[in-house]
Amino acid sequence: MRMHDALSSRFDTGAGTHVGKVRARNEDSYLARPDAGWAVADGIGGLDAGDFASATVVAALEGIEAPRSAAELLAWCESRVVAANSTLHELGRRRGSLVGTTLAVLLVHERHFACVWSGDSRIYLVRNGRISLQSRDHTELRS
Repeated sequence: MRMHDALSSRFDTGAGTHVGKVRARNEDSYLARPDAGWAVADGIGGLDAGDFASATVVAALEGIEAPRSAAELLAWCESRVVAANSTLHELGRRRGSLVGTTLAVLLVHERHFACVWSGDSRIYLVRNGRISLQSRDHTELRS
């Protein structure tokens, strides 16, 4: 996670999903909340219920109220993601399979912002015609 104090908070945003060229089902979910931030969740292909996993995490983040501070927003994000993860873990336990999603979140409150991510959904900063990667992939290797 990276926490920044931005000199200005101006964002040009858009959102959309596409099933891609490999999968038959779109497992992407996103949230656009200019009052609090943005999130993208991508169900992990090859695992069970990736579409449900991404929708569960995004729905949990949708319920965040307008924060009073950047620290409060970050704490609410963490608690909502942890709760969603518990739900997905329990579903996987009952099904006897793994259920998962990646997540990339940009939280914004006044002049502060934080990038929070899990997995290989990436966060980029586009400024002055340059694109720079802000996150680092988390990869679990299975043998």
